[in-house]
Amino acid sequence: VPAAPDQVGQQAQISQQADIVKLNKDRQQELVQQLDKWKSKQSELQSRIQATKAAIEQSTAATGENSDETKALKEELAQLTKEEKDAAAQVSKTEERLSKQTVATNKSEQALAELQGELQKTNKELKSAAWDEWTKKADKATEVMDNVGQKLMVVPGAVVAMGTAAVKTTADFDAGMSNVQAVSGATGEDF
Repeated sequence: VPAAPDQVGQQAQISQQADIVKLNKDRQQELVQQLDKWKSKQSELQSRIQATKAAIEQSTAATGENSDETKALKEELAQLTKEEKDAAAQVSKTEERLSKQTVATNKSEQALAELQGELQKTNKELKSAAWDEWTKKADKATEVMDNVGQKLMVVPGAVVAMGTAAVKTTADFDAGMSNVQAVSGATGEDF
């Protein structure tokens, strides 16, 4: 059974929406991976900051606060702190984008589910309509068969009359031949 135009249109919409859902899920997965990357970087930087602070304390105790080693460690700490702050900002931005993307993915999945529900409803309506159409055709066929049956009821009487006439004609022919045989004196072999 070919698909109805409504079904074809709905199937095309479902296909498009399924593509949108896939794109949204893919983007959401990318954001999850980015978030993991930024959190990992932030955690690494925090560990390095703690280690650098400990190194500064040791250097200050060993060489003094104004030593080149301590100054270099303080510059490294400033750079690590800046990088950690940037990583934290990226974590925050990525979490926000991920949150929005999750909403978009959920909405696209909901839209897909609604389209699929509409298609199921259309399919049920078409099946119902097809059943109704089939029922109408079956009723029409029954009506035609009833009419044919009523007309055929006349035919058996005609067939009986034809059969009777054939039997009578054969009997009349046989009687006529018997008369010819009697008058002519012919035998069965002569005929």
